[in-house]
Amino acid sequence: MTGDARSITYRIDGHAVTADFVVAEKVSSPAPVLDYLRRRPGHRVLVVCETITDDARSSLLRNGAVDLSVGDTGEVVLSGKVYKTPAPGHPPRAVGERRRRRHAAERVCVLTREHLRQRDIAAAVGVSQQAVSLMAEKAPLPETPMTPAARRKHLAALSSVPADDGLVETYWYGVGPVVEQVRGAIGLGEELTVRILASGEVAADALRPRRVPTRGLVYAEELVDLSVVGLVEATADEATLIVRVPADPTLWTTATWWRRVAEREHAGIPTVDPVVALEDLTVGTDLGDGAPQHLADWIATR
Repeated sequence: MTGDARSITYRIDGHAVTADFVVAEKVSSPAPVLDYLRRRPGHRVLVVCETITDDARSSLLRNGAVDLSVGDTGEVVLSGKVYKTPAPGHPPRAVGERRRRRHAAERVCVLTREHLRQRDIAAAVGVSQQAVSLMAEKAPLPETPMTPAARRKHLAALSSVPADDGLVETYWYGVGPVVEQVRGAIGLGEELTVRILASGEVAADALRPRRVPTRGLVYAEELVDLSVVGLVEATADEATLIVRVPADPTLWTTATWWRRVAEREHAGIPTVDPVVALEDLTVGTDLGDGAPQHLADWIATR
């Protein structure tokens, strides 16, 4: 299997098949995908989404030029062959959404300097107050503002897993400084009105400098072609910059909340919230320079 920022080529029954990426958080209607195909006769598409309605799924799969990858069910359909059947009632979606919302609420509790009510947490996470109330009934959320010791305890748990492994990733290589590669990607996103945020090493460097970044990670609302800013396609091992379309929508809402409450703490580059940056930094290569602990200490005591 090979591909680039715009398409993927896979082999099935001994034949190479190329499909254009169409990436979306939720597909509720087949119309945009079918319009895309009408404008590009002879093309095939791979729809990569987190959720899809039953009607949209059925309609798209009736079209012989549509492949499908659905994050919440794990279903993959390539050239009409189903490689994982969706579970009845989509239980993985409900479980995944609750886990992500809880994770986001705890990030907000760790980062806030103020006492937050349930409605404040709901606004920061982008859910209803009722959703936060139900969440707290099952397991109480931390009291805010948290003590440094309580923050450290929660950070240890939160940073032990990656923030978001994404719906899809693309890999890019450049010879310039990694920070400038990330800035170039964000600038291109602004031109295309595609939101892009820095995470991992570059976000950590912007929030609390410690390490000269060696690899960039950005989250993007959709895939973008970075060849226009001087980067070339690469493998995962070769990449100096990873572009990831997240499966978790709370990544965007907590980033917006963070920029609002910590306006004076920004270094001129749009980032995810600091806990997400720490999570991504922690699962990266350990260079022995203490950068993750440096960022964690700042989060705990800021």
